Order: sequence, then structure tokens, then C-alpha cells
Amino acid sequence: MGIKSVVCMPDGAPLMKVESTKRLGAQVELVKGTYDDAHDRAVELQKETGMTFIHPYDDELVIAGQGTIGLEILDQLPDVEAVVVPVGGGG
Repeated sequence: MGIKSVVCMPDGAPLMKVESTKRLGAQVELVKGTYDDAHDRAVELQKETGMTFIHPYDDELVIAGQGTIGLEILDQLPDVEAVVVPVGGGG
């Protein structure tokens, strides 16, 4: 999509998560400490750069977007009989 993204993660994040995020095109900023420290850095980065901060789960627009998946599946696969999906907030 050509959209620059910076993902802040705690420095203890699993290497697989860091590498897969980079492969998807994001710049990863590892932050010393915990998830909360990475969150605080992301908010700070938003204030410094004017980039848009997108919370991974605690955001009404993110929740609304996730809520349309059933409609999108039915639109693209009207005869679908089963859908198997993982559930989680990305942690």
C-alpha cells in the first residue's frame, strides 16, 4: 500500500514477531522495557512526527473494522459454509 508504518515493540518481543512485522514492510522500533513502555514510545512518536497512532485493540475504529470481516467473507464467498479464525489481540 506504500504507507510508512513504525511499530514500537518491547525489546523482549519474540524475534519471529519482529521479523514478520519487518517483512510486511514496517519499520520496527524496539523499546527497552515492557509493552507499556513501547506504547508510551508510540504515543511520543506520534506527537513528535504527526504520524497517526493506531492502538492494536483499544480503538473503536479498529474494533469496527474487525467487526466487518463476516460481511466481507459473505460478500466474497457467498456459499461459504465454515470459517476458522484465530482470536486474540496480537499479544
